[in-house]
Amino acid sequence: MEDFHDVAAFPSVTIDCSWMGVEGWFLILLVVSNHDAIYEEKFRSSNSVAFHSAIVSKLKNILLKPIQLWSYFYCHWPRSCTVFAISLWIIVQWYFTFIEFGLVFFISSLFFVLFINLGNRKSNELSAYSVFNPHCERLPGTLTAEHFERDLLKREVLHQ
Repeated sequence: MEDFHDVAAFPSVTIDCSWMGVEGWFLILLVVSNHDAIYEEKFRSSNSVAFHSAIVSKLKNILLKPIQLWSYFYCHWPRSCTVFAISLWIIVQWYFTFIEFGLVFFISSLFFVLFINLGNRKSNELSAYSVFNPHCERLPGTLTAEHFERDLLKREVLHQ
């Protein structure tokens, strides 16, 4: 049986915790013997954090390319793109229904459509949610809490 009290048996270990949603590498030191070795390991881990964030930004740019390409084609040929997208969606929906994953594909496509239609707001355009506007300015014609309360209190409640 091995002796676990031997200090040399436990070197410093680095563990990748990015799968937990935490970016970067974390250093777990089981044996703290030399200050220079600790500094060197921390320096190495901080470089890997910068390298990891660069990889994430490149991956994000790669994943956004098809959406940017679709936006370009849709601006130039909206009718053709709409017909192509609807026909492709019907074919893929039929295939996923055939392999008995139709509901999963339908819900995933709803999330995709929601994501695509979020879009970017122009810099001078007001948001529909007044809390995101400067000085909580609301859109003209929107219902405020005061108007809603006033309309509620004017109505009579009929008890039967």
